[in-house]
Amino acid sequence: MNKISSLCFLTLFATQVPAAPQGYDLNLSESRIDFTYDLQGSEFAGEIPISSADVALDFQDLSNSEISVTFNVSGVRTGFSPLTEAIKSESVLATGQFPTATFKSGTIVQNGAKAQLNGQLTLRGATQPVTLNAEIFRQRGSEVGDLSELVVLITGSFDRHAFGASGYSGLVDPEIELRVVTTLDRN
Repeated sequence: MNKISSLCFLTLFATQVPAAPQGYDLNLSESRIDFTYDLQGSEFAGEIPISSADVALDFQDLSNSEISVTFNVSGVRTGFSPLTEAIKSESVLATGQFPTATFKSGTIVQNGAKAQLNGQLTLRGATQPVTLNAEIFRQRGSEVGDLSELVVLITGSFDRHAFGASGYSGLVDPEIELRVVTTLDRN
């Protein structure tokens, strides 16, 4: 997979692409945020819907790119109602008071076959810096240089305590792992 992702990412940069940022629309039906957390030694997972995104990518100079995403935190799901309600509670995500979260990129740097996204995550009204890793792929079967439809995989983690989401500290580890899969269509 690593060789394939390197090839896909490098192929994007090796082609002739416009020198200015290109806007992309998020395909909401094919985009999601998955997260995992450790609950008393066992890994559990959930999903948060993406509400909207503003994406402009400059493949000639990634530092000119901008990404802003809004998450519907009140729509969080774990597949097990008691866990979902615990995560929505005032001591964790406080979705009654903070129904959305946002990520806004600061700097975006190519890092080998990946890109490093340094930005600001706002969760529960608290804003903290986060660093995420991204891989960008052309749609399977598309022509080399066709950047009209892209799939982006973003991974990373954050400490939930930094955002005041400290409920159930004795049961749930502070580190939250993220895996974001988005489909983008050039506008």
